Amino acid sequence: MIIIYFNTMKILLYFLFLNTFISIGQRTYLEKSNEYFESAELKYDSQDYSGAIEDYTKAILLNPNDAQNYNFRGISKYELQDNNGAIEDFTKAIELNPNYDYAYYNRGFSKSELSDHSGAIEDYTKAIEIDSTYISAYLDRGISKDELSDFNGAIEDLKKIIEMDSTNLNAYFNRGLSRAKLRNFNGAMEDYTIVIGINPNYDFAYYNRAFTKGMLDDFNGAILDYTKAIEITPNDGVIYFNRGATKYVSGDLDGACKDVRKAQELGIDSLELIELTCK
Repeated sequence: MIIIYFNTMKILLYFLFLNTFISIGQRTYLEKSNEYFESAELKYDSQDYSGAIEDYTKAILLNPNDAQNYNFRGISKYELQDNNGAIEDFTKAIELNPNYDYAYYNRGFSKSELSDHSGAIEDYTKAIEIDSTYISAYLDRGISKDELSDFNGAIEDLKKIIEMDSTNLNAYFNRGLSRAKLRNFNGAMEDYTIVIGINPNYDFAYYNRAFTKGMLDDFNGAILDYTKAIEITPNDGVIYFNRGATKYVSGDLDGACKDVRKAQELGIDSLELIELTCK
C-alpha cells in the first residue's frame, strides 16, 4: 500500500499563491482593457472611427463583460453608417446592463436611421423609463412619432422637454414642424418666433416661419422672413425660389423674376416659374 502524506501548509500556500496570481492576472487584463478603451476614445475624438473600433474590440476581448465597451464601439460603427452593426453592439450592452439608458437611446437612434421608427420609439421609451429627465430621448421619440404621422404624440413629447428646459431650441423648432403638419400655422409661427428669439441666426426658423406666414396669406411678412434667411444663407437657391414664388403671388412680378433667376443660377429648377414671371 502506498501512503501519501499531504503537507497542509504547502497546500494552503499553493492556493494562496494561485489566487494571488489569478487576481493579478485579472487586474492586468482590466488595466490593459482600460488602456485600449482610452486609446479608442482618443481615436474617436480625432474621427478615426475604424481605429476606435479596433481598440474597443481589443478592450472587449480582455474584458467582455463591460457594457460600455460595446456601447462605445456601437457609436463608432454608427459614425461609419454601419447601423446594423451598431444595433448589435447596443443590444449586447443592454444584455450586460439592462438599465443602460444610453444604450437604449443609441439603439433607438440607429433604428430611426434605418427608418424603423416604431422600434426606435420602443427604445426611447425604455430609456425614458430608466431616466425620466432624458431630454434627448424625448426629443428623438417626438421626431420618430412625427415620422409616423403621430403629430399630437410628437407635440406631447416636445412639450415635456419645454417643461424641463424652457430654452430648448430643438424642442420649439420640431414642435413648430408638427404643428404646421396639423395646419396649426399660428402655433407653428409662435414656436419659430421663440426659436429666433433664442438664436437670431437660425436660418431654418426664418424659412419655416416665412412658409407659415405665407399659408396665412401674410405675404409681406413671409418675404421679410425669406429675406432674413437669405442674409444668413445667401447661396441657398430654395429660399430664393420660395421668396420669388411669394412675390409672384403678391403681384411683384419683377421681384419674383429676379429671385427665380437667382434660384436657377444656384441649381434650383425654376424654368416654369421664370416663364410665368419674366415676361
